[in-house]
Amino acid sequence: MLDAMEGVTLLALVQADVTLLGHFDYYNRNEIEKNLEISVIAKDGKRFTIEPMQEIEGDLQQVVAALEPVMAGAMGNLGRSMEIFVLDNKNADGSKVIDSYESGQIDIRMVRRDGSVMDSTIELPMNCLYVPRKCPNGKDAHISWKFCPWTGVPLED
Repeated sequence: MLDAMEGVTLLALVQADVTLLGHFDYYNRNEIEKNLEISVIAKDGKRFTIEPMQEIEGDLQQVVAALEPVMAGAMGNLGRSMEIFVLDNKNADGSKVIDSYESGQIDIRMVRRDGSVMDSTIELPMNCLYVPRKCPNGKDAHISWKFCPWTGVPLED
């Protein structure tokens, strides 16, 4: 299964409008993808635009298909409405475009049905890949932080 994931990154997105009565009106894959923009800022500061792959095959297709019922079972309507986008994660030289262990960010722009824009950012490195760190005051410290923002004390690597 891990071999199928070589050179790609999976990005799971869900988008919904909330009605006045609190009902979630989920977007389908085509609605999300129509105006979806994904860009990456690498550790060297260069920005790359990434398009979701339009066709996936073989083992990778099976991996994605296996994740869908798991998410639906674990998260109900939210999981059923989550769309998995496969991103080609290789530069021309074979290096990774997105490296979850390196500094950088993933910027995601989605557009609502009314035309308003929703921007979100995933900061890299991904904090969940590291042993949790704490500031001297006991609050969680993101792995990318060099100093505790509350106390100013340098954090251990």
